[in-house]
Amino acid sequence: MGIYSSLINIVGKDWVSNSQEELFIYSRDPGAQHPRKVDYVVMPKTVDEVQKVVVLANKEKIPITPLGGGFTLSALVVPNKGGIVWKGEVGAQKLAMERMDPNTAGLIKKVKGLLDPNGIMNPGNWEK
Repeated sequence: MGIYSSLINIVGKDWVSNSQEELFIYSRDPGAQHPRKVDYVVMPKTVDEVQKVVVLANKEKIPITPLGGGFTLSALVVPNKGGIVWKGEVGAQKLAMERMDPNTAGLIKKVKGLLDPNGIMNPGNWEK
């Protein structure tokens, strides 16, 4: 069984992608960095799924890059060595914003709105 099939078995077909269009979105941040190679985007929803993805990646020697909030402009969370981009579950992102200091959250939303007025750099538009 291939890596993609294994990821589908772990998280379900709606929570993993290897489509070129989607991989491109996750290959960069809003800064001026060049896109990097991404092999898969995965969005585990449970602790069990997280553990299984990590075990698979470790077994197959595939790097995992956690995706941040899409706010950095300096390629801090882009996949420099390919592999799996780990997109946090949308509910977890919303929870993080809800628990954040209101001034900080407001500033983040304002900066993101200026850098990405059409909401295309962070698929899911979780802050709306």
